[in-house]
Amino acid sequence: MEAPTFLGVEKVSGKEAFFAAKGDTCGMELGAGNHEAHLHFPHSADRFFFFRSQGDEEQSSEIITDLHDSADITMLCMLHHKKKSSFRGHFRLQKNARIRMVVIAFAESDADYSFTFEGEGEGSEILVNTLLIGQGKSQVNFSLTSSAKASRIKSQLRMFSALFDESNLSLHGIPEVEKGAKGCVTHLEQQSFLFGKKTRLQAVPFLNISNDDVISSHKSSIFHFEEEDLFYLKNRGLSGEQAREILLEGILIDILSPLPDNPLKNGVYEKAHHFFQKL
Repeated sequence: MEAPTFLGVEKVSGKEAFFAAKGDTCGMELGAGNHEAHLHFPHSADRFFFFRSQGDEEQSSEIITDLHDSADITMLCMLHHKKKSSFRGHFRLQKNARIRMVVIAFAESDADYSFTFEGEGEGSEILVNTLLIGQGKSQVNFSLTSSAKASRIKSQLRMFSALFDESNLSLHGIPEVEKGAKGCVTHLEQQSFLFGKKTRLQAVPFLNISNDDVISSHKSSIFHFEEEDLFYLKNRGLSGEQAREILLEGILIDILSPLPDNPLKNGVYEKAHHFFQKL
């Protein structure tokens, strides 16, 4: 496996791991088994990074990513596992670095997903949108943490989820601001959509703010859809399945909005659209 020349790779292990690059876009795909990776985006790098982890076998992955001073990275992460899986993503941002990230996860079995973003350098910016789709009898833990360790850090965490069948989700959003980190701005949003009486959700917003010189906000909402809740759309000539698909596509378009238009974004949209049709 060979990494793109503009992407520093300190460590990669795993039996099924692949890199690809074209222009200012690079990507990595992980298959079955256990994986570890340590990636670096150098000073002032401006890249689009696509990451995909999927498979029919059990999988465990851990990725550490460093964004050096003034790096500006847009990242699209897609997780789709049919067997038990775990993923740990740890991102460290230096001075004036920025990451815009979209995570879309399809969990058809038990899964444990954790994303942590550390603003280590002053003026760094963290913008993350996530969408978790739970299906079957999956038991899923999903946590998203932003930690401001320096001044003037901006973080926006938007967490969306849609649960079907008998899926069970524990959702944790954790914005943190350390004592010496002044002038920081944080926002946490959690929206969950439950389709079915046997779905279960535990949504936990936890704001860990250790100083007064900060602007912090959060909101959380849960929508439990029964057949009667789709009555309006069904009255317009749509089936229950079509009405549900329209609702999910609206969420997906919102989630993907921070990303520039390119074939990778369009491909993920098409894959998600096809997945929604099978629900």
